[in-house]
Amino acid sequence: MNYLLRQIRNFFISNKRRDLFRALRPGALVLDVGCGNDSAFHAKNINPHMVYEGVDIGEYHLDHKDAFDGYTLVDSEQFAMALECMSKEYDLVISNHNIEHCFSPYRVLEAMCVRLKPGGMLYLAFPHENTIGLPSRSGSLNFYDDATHSWLPSASFIIQLLENNGLTLLEAHVPYQPGKEYLLGLFMEPLSRLKNKVMPGTWAYWGFENVLIAMRPVD
Repeated sequence: MNYLLRQIRNFFISNKRRDLFRALRPGALVLDVGCGNDSAFHAKNINPHMVYEGVDIGEYHLDHKDAFDGYTLVDSEQFAMALECMSKEYDLVISNHNIEHCFSPYRVLEAMCVRLKPGGMLYLAFPHENTIGLPSRSGSLNFYDDATHSWLPSASFIIQLLENNGLTLLEAHVPYQPGKEYLLGLFMEPLSRLKNKVMPGTWAYWGFENVLIAMRPVD
């Protein structure tokens, strides 16, 4: 039954990270910036042959920490510096709803750009600016539902910053509302309102998040 439910969910829920993971060659280096919620475990289930490293300010819902090939904890005020001091270059850098929590978001964004090798990809997901006007629901639909949010990003500003740091923008979904997931959210909206809770498809229906994918060009 769990397998069937996962297949149904995967049919409706579009996942750009999943597509990027599947495209990686064996041994590709991945850096997850803000890597809670068992991200390494879920990523390795998609592509077990990549090398998955993470950096975060705390251990958030990590039941399978051993799935990481490298894991670094750092104080929030030193987060940007920790990225700046890294020496590796990565095939893929992930920042999934992390930048809005960062103490020094501009430095963190620029440091992630530096960490990409030529041909390396950057995945960014963060709340849309309009989330400040969305209904409040458990699971975060309004930006202020999450008390740890400290900075509301502007997609246009971030795109300009990425380009100023030498990256080429490949995809910009502002907001990210893939068709099947939007329809799922539309179907689930009465239940979401009734339970006052974010349900599968709710984010796509309301346009909660932006998704950007960029690449460092090969010289």
